[in-house]
Amino acid sequence: MRAADRCMGNYLEQLLPFLVALAAHAAFVSANAAAIVGWAWLVFRLYYPLVYSRPFPGLLISTVPAYWCVWYLLGHAIYAAAAM
Repeated sequence: MRAADRCMGNYLEQLLPFLVALAAHAAFVSANAAAIVGWAWLVFRLYYPLVYSRPFPGLLISTVPAYWCVWYLLGHAIYAAAAM
C-alpha cells in the first residue's frame, strides 16, 4: 500500500511543473516537440512504480530522466520567450 501511495504522491507532485512546462513549450517553441518530450515523460513516470521498491540507484532511472524532460521543456520555452 505504501508503494502505491508514494507512486501516486510523486506523480501528483511532478504533474503541475510538467504541465506548465509542456504548455509553455507548446506555446513558444513547438507543439510537436512538446508532444514527443511529453510522451517520454509519461514513459518515465510509468516506470516509477516498477523501480520504487528497488534499492536506491534504481529509482533514479525513472526520476532523473523525467526531471530532465521538465527542465528541457521549460528551458527552451523560457529561451524562446526571452528571444521574442
